[in-house]
Amino acid sequence: MEQTSLFGILSINGVNMVGILHAENTLLVVFCVGIVTWMMEKLSDYKQYFIGMCLFVFSYCVLSYVSSPVWLIIMMLFISIGELMYVPINQSLLADLVNKNQRSSYLAVNGLIGQGQMILAGLAIIISNKLSSLSMSLSFFLLGAIGLLLMGYVVKIQTSPKEQLNVTQTV
Repeated sequence: MEQTSLFGILSINGVNMVGILHAENTLLVVFCVGIVTWMMEKLSDYKQYFIGMCLFVFSYCVLSYVSSPVWLIIMMLFISIGELMYVPINQSLLADLVNKNQRSSYLAVNGLIGQGQMILAGLAIIISNKLSSLSMSLSFFLLGAIGLLLMGYVVKIQTSPKEQLNVTQTV
């Protein structure tokens, strides 16, 4: 396995880098939730949701393209911030989409999305041998853009012009 240096002091390989990125994401989510919430309180939930999703998608696209450990760590910072911005609102939107009698079934089926993501990730690893890193990053961007457009459509249908989407104040 190819070794590289992190900040000139630590020799790491790809497996170590994945562990560092997971640890970084976990620590940022645990310790920065209050800071991100405070920074976003002036934004409407709609803007916060889509800015967070855009930041999340764009940062993952860059993460999939770069190979420098410093850039990987910087991109994971932005991924974590995007995640903290959109995930709470996304969960509330999902709960509000269905009627109360079917909510638990719908959320259980929504939990299967993680399994679908694992299948797509496995396919991406297989396909990555045939495509360039730029092609893979652009395909991730395309999938993220489709997700953004679909969620924009759902939010537009779900909220009327008079009804302000304001989830964070009810939490």
